[in-house]
Amino acid sequence: MGLDGAQGGRRGIDTGPWDVREGGRPRTELADLGGLLVPLLPGEEVQVGVPRNSDQVVSVTVVRNSRALQLQAWHAQRSGAWTEVRQGFAANVLAMGGEARECAGPYGTELRCEVLGEHLTTGRHAWTSFSVFGCDGPGWVLRAVASGVGADRGPADWAYAFFAGTVVVPSAVPTVVPASPAGFGSFQPGLHLKPVLLRVPDGGAAATTTGPLPLGDRWW
Repeated sequence: MGLDGAQGGRRGIDTGPWDVREGGRPRTELADLGGLLVPLLPGEEVQVGVPRNSDQVVSVTVVRNSRALQLQAWHAQRSGAWTEVRQGFAANVLAMGGEARECAGPYGTELRCEVLGEHLTTGRHAWTSFSVFGCDGPGWVLRAVASGVGADRGPADWAYAFFAGTVVVPSAVPTVVPASPAGFGSFQPGLHLKPVLLRVPDGGAAATTTGPLPLGDRWW
């Protein structure tokens, strides 16, 4: 499948995100999170998303300076899953009174969104901007949500390079779909998409959470 935009190339051949079974991916050192292999830098802050009433890790958030990038993958046996996920995400943002517009990004069509939320420390309501991009892979879909300062910086954003360097490791489809994370349930895709499960990085270098923190702060 080709990728449109500034990066160009064909996913799985010229560029990532990669499937672990694809032979052409660069042999770089990656942190093993189970369902995802990610290009973490030494000392980089990591949080894993654990839904309420579940002990299953379904997302990872990487923090670099004042930017945060959340990654989550799902098993998807039919084509066009990224379009479905993107459109569903946009519909829920609009339903919350926010703004979501489609635009061309380095990896094809993405979303630029704004949502009014409460800041964790000040309690004040403010608009939060974030970008949502993703792609389909062989039997999976990977979604990225980039938030924080400079969320609309475009192709120069480190989040795109991190996304491209990620490797998806599909496992057996879980029989139970975890509950939606608190504060983020409306952004989950259809129930026919089962999450690719993750785990805490080796050495316990991650802080576990009960799901993304409230809108309006830099965390998702």
